[in-house]
Amino acid sequence: MAGGLLRVLVLLCAAAAVARAQVWYSHGKPSGTWISTAMAPLTHFEGKKWFGVGANGYLYERYENPSGTWLWVNHGRPSSGRYNSACSNVHKLTPALKARTFVVGSNRHLYERFWEWGTPGSWTWRWHGRPPSTHVASIKTTSYIITPSGYSFVFVVGTNGNVYRRLTHQNGGGSWYNVGRPAGKIVRRIHATHNGYLWAVTTDGSVCRWQGGWPCFSLTNRKILDCSDPFFVSSGRSMFCITQTGIIQGSSGYGLYQLTVSGSPPTATWVNHGVPTMPFYYSFVDRPNVVFTGGSGFYNFGETPKRVFVSSTIGVFELRL
Repeated sequence: MAGGLLRVLVLLCAAAAVARAQVWYSHGKPSGTWISTAMAPLTHFEGKKWFGVGANGYLYERYENPSGTWLWVNHGRPSSGRYNSACSNVHKLTPALKARTFVVGSNRHLYERFWEWGTPGSWTWRWHGRPPSTHVASIKTTSYIITPSGYSFVFVVGTNGNVYRRLTHQNGGGSWYNVGRPAGKIVRRIHATHNGYLWAVTTDGSVCRWQGGWPCFSLTNRKILDCSDPFFVSSGRSMFCITQTGIIQGSSGYGLYQLTVSGSPPTATWVNHGVPTMPFYYSFVDRPNVVFTGGSGFYNFGETPKRVFVSSTIGVFELRL
């Protein structure tokens, strides 16, 4: 009897520990505005440095200083005009690589903000233009490093509906390639990582993976609004997705889910992480973004999610796992 009671208590304590492991934390918003895009991490900084675009069109940084205090920094905007699309950052693998983030301008061209070495170093803007015969849609970019020598892929959606890939180097230059799109669907978001493949979120509420074909996945009675960049887990490829029901009534309509796709043919597993405690009326915006513990960094093998940042009309929130 005592042994059985002890086992029950151990199971209850284990369940309580799991429940406590997930915590939502509020980062608020910059002075005079709110973040209207996803917060994109510079992954080399272990989840302590994030970038997002404000509703005023300015680029903002959220970082944790050595004393553990979180601060907002205003990086302004390109001299050519206001930009209004979300950021994507290239994984800074080693100190030999420059910190780089990409945004879409209101002129539908691609821009890069990067750290130029020097004494002292400084943040600098770089223009990448647009794909041939089209412009860049106001859809967030996605990017990742492909070689330790500084070459990276940046993906955008063209105003003609196709997905385009730009090969870039941290010292400049680049070329465009037409990737296409899922047949019969309209792409509204794209996500890609070195070992997580290229994914597209479509207007019908599905998420599709590109790997020789475009298998698509969805939730019953829920529409997928947007997802994080994909990452590699032992059971397959995974990503966090913001979802909503058909009718939004305060926080009850939204949900943060983790999607994991594995096997051949591929099958989907969904885990519900809920939402933070917030006032009745608000909206999630853009996508969630994730930083990790473990894994080899560059190849994204076996990474464990550590922090998930989600932007909303009333502030930025962080899910600590």
